[in-house]
Amino acid sequence: MTVSILITQITKSLEAKYNVKQVDNTFNILDVASTEKNDLLDMLKETNYSTVMLVEIFPVHYGVPECFISIHLKILNIKDKKYLYNGKIWRGKSWPRYGLIDINIELDKIYKIVFKL
Repeated sequence: MTVSILITQITKSLEAKYNVKQVDNTFNILDVASTEKNDLLDMLKETNYSTVMLVEIFPVHYGVPECFISIHLKILNIKDKKYLYNGKIWRGKSWPRYGLIDINIELDKIYKIVFKL
């Protein structure tokens, strides 16, 4: 399972359930986990976004008996200059598809809490 498949699955899930749209990474943010909040706010100050979600999907690691899928997620409220969520989600499963299913379930829980759905 490639990273592009994971991105497509996450994006489709977000668009369908939460009216979220994917935009190009015009700010060239390559390392979501280590990008500081103040740097993000500075980059995004000229945009009209109210909330920004950054998702970094790490390469799938295959091992025996399971593979490992990991993402870092940051949800930032631009107006209030606060993180709504900042953390890592990972799963180890026998097949990448099962890990993806578990990550999508975890993402749904996070979105429902963060966006009060």
